[in-house]
Amino acid sequence: MEDTAFDVSDTTPEPTSDPATPVEAAEVAVEVDAATSPNDADAGVGDEVATADADAPADEVEVDLAPLAPPPTAEELAIARADAAEAALAAAIAGIEIANQAAADAAEIAAAEAADVVTALKAELAAQAAAHAEAMIAAAAAATADLHTLAAAVDAATADIANRDAQLTAKDSQLGAKDVLIAQLREHLAVADGRYAALRADLAATTPWYVDIQPKNAGPRARKRLIVVAKDMQRATTKATGYAQGADVLAIAANTEQVLLFDV
Repeated sequence: MEDTAFDVSDTTPEPTSDPATPVEAAEVAVEVDAATSPNDADAGVGDEVATADADAPADEVEVDLAPLAPPPTAEELAIARADAAEAALAAAIAGIEIANQAAADAAEIAAAEAADVVTALKAELAAQAAAHAEAMIAAAAAATADLHTLAAAVDAATADIANRDAQLTAKDSQLGAKDVLIAQLREHLAVADGRYAALRADLAATTPWYVDIQPKNAGPRARKRLIVVAKDMQRATTKATGYAQGADVLAIAANTEQVLLFDV
């Protein structure tokens, strides 16, 4: 591979023997112009005189040299420098104008490109916004449908709760009526037990021997009384047993309904 590195050796040209700066060179040029320009006509005359005098004898030759122009003054040098600075300033202004024009052209091009980019970006953003709005509308519609479904479910649950409340109220009424009936049956049972106990006491007081005798062996009056007492005792026992069984059944039913009520 070839070596493409830049040669960084010092290529600055050697300074000339004339150490004059550009300003000094300009000053020398001004001096030369000032020395030669005012006496161009006199220089021609001097040449003619020198030619004429050259034909004369050597002893009679007289040379009339033109006087040297005075060196430029500081004001002249300042004017020359001002002119040079003016020219440099004009060149700089021209360069600045060119640069400004180029910058303006570049700005116009960039603005046009940016306008195209902004238009495309606005169109893309508008499309995205429209799609997002459609998605939001669809989501809102779905949420509204869900809310309607939930409201219908809540209404159904409320109606079911109201129906259960009515059923519970009816069951409470039934239980209250059954409690009253059970209390009445218990009262009747207590009355039957009292009557049964009274009959036994009466029988024991009037005929203490009724346990040992049989109706067939007793007399007509005793047999009749024993039959009546036995029938009364049988009826009282049957009624008391029925009352007891009915009370037990009602109590069991009431307890069952109370359990079901609490389960609901």
